[in-house]
Amino acid sequence: QVRLLLRLGEKSTHHSYRAVILNSEGTQVLSRGGLRASNQLVIVGIPGRLLAEDDYEINLTGLSESGDFERVGDYYFTVLRQ
Repeated sequence: QVRLLLRLGEKSTHHSYRAVILNSEGTQVLSRGGLRASNQLVIVGIPGRLLAEDDYEINLTGLSESGDFERVGDYYFTVLRQ
């Protein structure tokens, strides 16, 4: 299990969050909804077996009071195996 901690840039006002993880080819690897913020961090758990050596992008959206998802931020990471 891999845990990614995504720091929110400003005070969070969203009820919940959704993270979509894409590989370097733009293929969706995983989508997680119903995520909550704690201390301006959103934690995303990913089974390690889903992450091959590659560059990844996380698109984080937040559920607003009106029920719409709004883009919160984009995060990037690289997986290297030893």
